Amino acid sequence: MPKLFVKLHRVRESLVYSRWLNEYNSKRLHESLNNLTQEECLLMAEKTENSKSVWN
Repeated sequence: MPKLFVKLHRVRESLVYSRWLNEYNSKRLHESLNNLTQEECLLMAEKTENSKSVWN
């Protein structure tokens, strides 16, 4: 059975990528999203969608 991480540097690469991805999605402001984070933009879209469904 193959191991998920064969070498220590693979584990480190994975941790670095996970941290970067988390920061990119939850902390980094995106100009194309009116300087919101991706999470903030998603929350606003969900709120908008919910408020539309109340009126329909």
